[in-house]
Amino acid sequence: MCEIHFSGLPDLPDVRDIDRVAAVLKVLECDERILSVRRWMPSQASNTPSTSANATLVARFSSLVARDAIMSYTHKLATMTSGSIFGTEDQSKIFATPMLTPPLYKLWCSALSRSRELNYARPLIRGYSLFMRVVPASQLVKINNIDDMANLKPVEPHKTSPRTHSHQE
Repeated sequence: MCEIHFSGLPDLPDVRDIDRVAAVLKVLECDERILSVRRWMPSQASNTPSTSANATLVARFSSLVARDAIMSYTHKLATMTSGSIFGTEDQSKIFATPMLTPPLYKLWCSALSRSRELNYARPLIRGYSLFMRVVPASQLVKINNIDDMANLKPVEPHKTSPRTHSHQE
């Protein structure tokens, strides 16, 4: 699967789905070609009409390498709002998640949980492989199954410098 699930996109009736995904890629400074875009149809969809003004789209790319390249830039979305990308008042966040096979998705969810327990950096997906690491710059450890995570040792929480705020009066 060479797809990325984008959630939190504004549902703009005058903008095509593919153009919304292209706008996100532009602010991420990614030039990967979008093959197609479809609306997300969850397998457990309810019959209740949604009141959300946000859309969820799935974009298909040419290869796993292209998908992974885009995912390597998505950390930038944490500093942006939907409104800052699309010129609206919306202050919600946009999230990008790789579409994974069910077994890999289950392993990835376990790795996310385990990384929090161990004070590790967020796990990475490269192609169809899952990796964990202590900090973003440290060596990648390939995770093939749940048992591989049992061998990882916890680390002390990373110290962050206190944030300073400047207030102008």
